[in-house]
Amino acid sequence: MQMQACNYAVQTKTDCTMRNDRDNLIVEMTTDFALIDETGYWLILCMRAKSYPNPDPELLSKLNDILRIISKIISSSKNKNSDIS
Repeated sequence: MQMQACNYAVQTKTDCTMRNDRDNLIVEMTTDFALIDETGYWLILCMRAKSYPNPDPELLSKLNDILRIISKIISSSKNKNSDIS
C-alpha cells in the first residue's frame, strides 16, 4: 500500500509541469492528505474499541509514512509555485 501511494505521488508530481497543473496537484494532494489522515483517525478508534477487532498496528505506521511523503510533495510544489510567477 505504501509503495503504491509513493508511486502514485511521484507519477502525479512528474506529470505536473505547468503552474496550473501544480495548482491542481496541490489541491489533489491536500485532499488525499485529509483522507489519509481521517483513515488514521478511524484506525485509532478501531484500536480503542473493545467490541471491534484490532486492525494491524503497522497500518498506522504506514499511514504516517505516506502522510510525510504527501506533505513533502505539497511543500515542494508550493515552493516551486512561488518560483514560477
